[in-house]
Order: sequence, then structure tokens, then C-alpha cells
Amino acid sequence: MLSSSLTVLEIRLSGFFFGSFLTIFFLYLILDILFFLISFILFIFISKFLDFFLGISVLSILVSYFWGEKRLIYLIIVGIIFPIIVFIFFETILGLRFPSGIITNLYYG
Repeated sequence: MLSSSLTVLEIRLSGFFFGSFLTIFFLYLILDILFFLISFILFIFISKFLDFFLGISVLSILVSYFWGEKRLIYLIIVGIIFPIIVFIFFETILGLRFPSGIITNLYYG
């Protein structure tokens, strides 16, 4: 039986609540790390074997979804606009040529 001299904060910080909070925190931390590892492995696979810009599109869609964006139209817009911005910046401003792939072969000819 708890004595009446304990405050609500002391009760919450005692064993059960604080232990459950840490368990949930570490579970979400592990899930976050696994999600980003899987996302980046997928990005590397797509950019290596298909096209760098398809990899950027998939990665930007997955990260946007993971950060809380659930609206499909915005995910598609991010997946299209972000690689275009990357391409314009690196190709036109910096003058770098991207490796060959499905989309870059269409542009370079």
C-alpha cells in the first residue's frame, strides 16, 4: 500500500511506469534505425542497378512517409520534385554528370 506522503511524480517514476517508458522508447529507437537501414539499402540497390534518380525518388517518398506525411499526392510530388531539384543543381550549376541508368540514359542520349 502506498503511503499518502508520496507525490504523483514519485509514483510515476517508480518501477512500472518508468520501465515501460524506457522499453517503448528503445523499441521505437530500434524500429527507427531498422527503417532507415532498410531504406538506405533499398536506395543503394535501386541506384546501383536501375537508376540514381529512381533511388532518390523512392528514398524521399519513404522518408517523407516515415516522418508522418500520409497523403499520397504529396508523397508523389516529393518523389518527383526532389530528384529534379537534385538533377538541376548538380547537372547545370555544378556541371557534374550522373552515372548511366534508365532515366539518365534518356537525358544524355
